Amino acid sequence: MTIDFVPDLVREIDPIKDFSAYFKIKNILKKIKPDIVHTHSSKAGFIGRIAAQRAGVPIIIHTYHGFSFHDFQNPIKKKIYILAEKFASKQSTHLFAVSNANIKKGIKYKIFNKVSCNLTRDAIHIDKFKKETSKPEEVRKEFNLPINIKIVGMIGCFKPQKSPNDFINIAKQISNFRDDVKFILVGDGVLRNKLENLINNLNLEKIVILTGWRDDVPRLLKAFDVFVLTSLHEGLPMVIPQAMASGIPVVASKVDGANDIIRQGINGFLVKPKDIEDFCKKINSLLDNKEFADTISQNALSNVDEFDINKMVRTQSDFYEKIYQGYC
Repeated sequence: MTIDFVPDLVREIDPIKDFSAYFKIKNILKKIKPDIVHTHSSKAGFIGRIAAQRAGVPIIIHTYHGFSFHDFQNPIKKKIYILAEKFASKQSTHLFAVSNANIKKGIKYKIFNKVSCNLTRDAIHIDKFKKETSKPEEVRKEFNLPINIKIVGMIGCFKPQKSPNDFINIAKQISNFRDDVKFILVGDGVLRNKLENLINNLNLEKIVILTGWRDDVPRLLKAFDVFVLTSLHEGLPMVIPQAMASGIPVVASKVDGANDIIRQGINGFLVKPKDIEDFCKKINSLLDNKEFADTISQNALSNVDEFDINKMVRTQSDFYEKIYQGYC
């Protein structure tokens, strides 16, 4: 079977391209006549489900990896997105969510009821991170960092959702009181220029390293002493179990799916989004007490297998079989 691409299906809202994508997807589905269509992400899920419903697809599944609305956006925009999610849910025959937090939020905003959405985790190749053999010294050497320097790192796209500017502000506050820490920010995106300007304005050129996109994340994680995630909203951030599987303690924003992964003070720490003071407090507590940090890491390693991709694939496959048998 040949694969049909739909270049008009872009991330940002674009009425002309969105309508074009809808018609193209609907025509593709009418041609191939699938028994199941499974959509992901907010916008693609919205367009894809409507197209599938209009094309007569009998089983339409959607997985929520978080929602398009959140508490940091314009209230009117938030309301429109909620209405869109409610409409799209009615085009679905089955709904999944990657975290309990997503399910609770969907129920709260009446997008679905408590019996209509099943939990199915996002997942990673756990062994890829657990069995990484790179030495932290190799990363320090690459970035010209002394062996005794501690590294606080974050990995993510440079976009408003991830709030990477908060990571820079954390670096500033911590570097005001200690000179044994460097900060590595892995990723890239639309906020790159703003982040570079912020780093320059705060005189952090020798403190914060921007690596750009990398394909050696397991290797970099092994070199971190603490992993940080400053997101404003998330579905189920896979970079957290990646850090856990790498044996690195995590300090993350207390948002959505992060609550499913981290048990406060046991296998990591959760902090209210944009609370720079508390982020710094939690990070310093881990940097200053290696025994405590090791305990947090070991606790994380003991339950991270829940996010193993092999387990997820089996669960998803069982769902498909059960749903399809009911349809037949």
